[in-house]
Amino acid sequence: MPDQDNACDGSESTENPASCTPTGNPITYRLTVMEVEDDCNVGYDLDGCNGESCVPSGLAPAEGMSGVDNALAGFAPTAEGVGGNLKPLNKQLSDALCGLTEGRTCEGGDDAGERCARDEECRGVDARCVSADCRVEIATTQIRFVIDANPMEGCANLTVLTDGEPSAHVLNLSDDGCMSGRLGTIPLPLVGWTYSLDNTVVRTTVSPAGFSHGRLGGTMDGATMSEVIGTFLVGAVATIVLDINASTPPTIDAAAECNGLSATLVIGGVAE
Repeated sequence: MPDQDNACDGSESTENPASCTPTGNPITYRLTVMEVEDDCNVGYDLDGCNGESCVPSGLAPAEGMSGVDNALAGFAPTAEGVGGNLKPLNKQLSDALCGLTEGRTCEGGDDAGERCARDEECRGVDARCVSADCRVEIATTQIRFVIDANPMEGCANLTVLTDGEPSAHVLNLSDDGCMSGRLGTIPLPLVGWTYSLDNTVVRTTVSPAGFSHGRLGGTMDGATMSEVIGTFLVGAVATIVLDINASTPPTIDAAAECNGLSATLVIGGVAE
């Protein structure tokens, strides 16, 4: 992503404008950076509640300051205490966007020589997933943002391009170039699988060179959460960190058990 000053101060509106006049000069950007924001106080108030909006699970971390929902970062210190950390998750996100990953194969089991990501994918009591000598190509998850910025109206027309249908949105654009608003569902690329981040909110600095200093907040449903937690804490029961209702939009029901995980990701990309 480009080396440029951060145009976002965190006060920009995340409520999408009703309309924005197209200029006819869109720029296509490719997402090249996606990793976990490791400060639990950085992110968004996704459920509109400064406090618990549902009954959290046993090890779910508390909310961040001012109602920020970023439980993925909040759980990291607990994970480190039992031998886990966020680095494997960040590596998987990076590998999926780059189309390369560390070569790993099964050894000592029934499927020796087959590619793997972790020990649990290898069959046999003594099977292990071990590193090879080189990186190997994998299917690339390509996420693009087509942005038609209209500085005169303080807005931008944005279309998200993934393997699925294009998703169009109208976002805010500040005088300094901070684009902000809601994007709905965004793919969450993991090696071998593509899950999703729902109810997403974004603030990011946009220029003709690319976008940077982006913070993408959102919720994960149970399946996504289980895969994400499993990447850095093998054998974990993902329900231990449920902190939010993953409905669209997240609802407030103090008597209901939480069924989702909140998170904030750092994103950036380059202009194509």
